Amino acid sequence: MQERVEIIVLKYKNLEVEIPCLVALLRGTEWPYTISVYDNRNGTKNMAQLWNRLIKESRKEYVVIIDSDTKVEANWLTRMMEVMKSIPNCGVVVPRTNHCSEGLQVKASADGDPLRIVHGLVSGFCFLLRLKAYEEVGDFDEAFGFYGQDSEYFVRMAKRSAWDVYLQPKAFVFHYGQHSVKNQDEEESYDFSADKRRALELYYQKTAEY
Repeated sequence: MQERVEIIVLKYKNLEVEIPCLVALLRGTEWPYTISVYDNRNGTKNMAQLWNRLIKESRKEYVVIIDSDTKVEANWLTRMMEVMKSIPNCGVVVPRTNHCSEGLQVKASADGDPLRIVHGLVSGFCFLLRLKAYEEVGDFDEAFGFYGQDSEYFVRMAKRSAWDVYLQPKAFVFHYGQHSVKNQDEEESYDFSADKRRALELYYQKTAEY
């Protein structure tokens, strides 16, 4: 039996990318799923706090958090779930992409096998999470702002728990990258550069202990 996955889409006043994102999800998702769209019109900057709340509110065994500035390719979720279901201690699966902070996600060959990730700036623009692993590893660190909580969490999971993080290179999700952030920065409501610098400092400080 294929367990239904909850896909949570985070949107922020960007219809030019949000509508194509949802259309691609509807067309390209073959694994059983439900979609929840969270309207972040207030521009919540603490993404860890938001993710923690949304994950805890979900009643599904598997949850996908995905930004709205993305476009999934066909069978993306099926391929990610294949990794999750075939590796008992897999807690998180991330896809290959065109744009993110972790070079491995960009450079990986589509013909490769799933890759176990134990360090690096793994991006949370799209990730598949096993709820049981989340309950054991704990919350995303709310000391972070818009950036860094994803990378810190995945490294913490890989190095300080029995759960592993995997890249599924056969699943591709196109990522515009920082679309909402740029809009907020232009509106002078968000200092993109300052938050990113702080996130990197906090990430290296915390992961040095792992």
